[in-house]
Amino acid sequence: MINSLRVPSIVQSRHRPKQGSLSLGGFTVLLFLTAQFVGMTRRLIMSVHGDDFNQVAAAITYGSVALLPFAILFYRNQASRNEGLEASARHWSKLIMFLSAVAFIFGLSRGYDLRQAIQDYAPYLVILAFAHLGAQPKFWQDFYKVLPYIVVAAVMVNSFGFRNYSEGFTIDAQQRVARETLAYTTQSTLDLWPVLLFLSFGRGLLPTSIAAGAAAFALLQQVLFQKRLGSVLVMVYIFIGLVILPRIGRSAWRSWRSSQARAIRVVFTTVSLVAIATALALRPQVVLDQFQGLIDRFQGRGLHQQASGSGLLNTLTVDNERFDVARELFADFEPLEYLIGRGMGGHFEIDVQLSESDTHLQEQIAASFLGDVGVFGRRSLEIGILMPFLKGGSILAAAYIWGQYLVLRRRKVCFADQTSTACWLLLLLENLQLLQGGGFIMSAVFKLVIIGACFGRCLSKSTQVAAQ
Repeated sequence: MINSLRVPSIVQSRHRPKQGSLSLGGFTVLLFLTAQFVGMTRRLIMSVHGDDFNQVAAAITYGSVALLPFAILFYRNQASRNEGLEASARHWSKLIMFLSAVAFIFGLSRGYDLRQAIQDYAPYLVILAFAHLGAQPKFWQDFYKVLPYIVVAAVMVNSFGFRNYSEGFTIDAQQRVARETLAYTTQSTLDLWPVLLFLSFGRGLLPTSIAAGAAAFALLQQVLFQKRLGSVLVMVYIFIGLVILPRIGRSAWRSWRSSQARAIRVVFTTVSLVAIATALALRPQVVLDQFQGLIDRFQGRGLHQQASGSGLLNTLTVDNERFDVARELFADFEPLEYLIGRGMGGHFEIDVQLSESDTHLQEQIAASFLGDVGVFGRRSLEIGILMPFLKGGSILAAAYIWGQYLVLRRRKVCFADQTSTACWLLLLLENLQLLQGGGFIMSAVFKLVIIGACFGRCLSKSTQVAAQ
């Protein structure tokens, strides 16, 4: 239906952007991203303005999704026939839209709470909307203009969120106090820094410096939070941005200059070393102790892990609590639900075995009690790739995976230009992250933006034409 909508030509000419300014579609996307930024920092704002802001933030977060169809409309009004999603991507988009809508209606028919169903449904709408936006070349021009400001704001907000970090150390300097800090609740605002890093080649040293500072901050943050997957992901993003991407550019991009890569590495290394040195100068013992705590968690010797020293491989597989939760999901499903899922708003019950002396487990169990249905359970998983399965069964999960396969098989086509290469790599990494990390939640909406926009770019008509 969106394909048939056109803004009148008088409106189009009136809102034609000036050189260097955002288009009307770009301004609409900026409003959406700003609203989501406010939603992701709600706990920080609530610490100043009180709990009443929570309802306001929720309304802003989910209400702003309604802006996305207008953004699509504005961009399509400026697009040529060689822009937009190609046929296979359009078919995928329609399939996901249909299946997620069916899961939403199915969830409501089972009596699930409307608010919970909307929370589960919204991520699919965001991915689909940004798939259409990412297929428009003009979107990427606008997106790159606002990226540095979002990344800088994210670093500032997360820095402010660390103000109560040291208050959590009461017994052991290596104990994990991440969840007690406001910065833990705002860390998802930093999710766009890899996009800025991957797109910054040849576009000036300022955006590269911002990306470098954000990367150093993100790595330090993940160490202080003792997050295993997060720390590894940040290092992988840095390695790809500084090593793999230049190698691809040297052999595949017509506009590539080797001097760009050398300059970016120098700037990145300098800014990163300054940021890390500053942290060590301010709180050396805290940084070193938390780094040791992170190493212990990798080796299975964390404070709340079994003191088995099981090693890295077992910690990521056999002794991984994420897989324990996944097993409980499969155990709670009926045979038909393997096919159709529980619907949007659906949950699964978990087995609770608690020792009264284990306060860490008590906190975890308390967070897993679903008050609206009166059971201990989960509406989400840390293994994000299972979220479509939970809500829409193997049908929705297979449909999502099919779409990612459409992108990953087009590597040669996508490597023809910088933006498409960055998108292919980002989409690959985001989907690998879903094997060990969470996903399909609005509290990490910037990752949904990356998945959708990169999908659209890789499967756009313009990318196909440019590669020919």
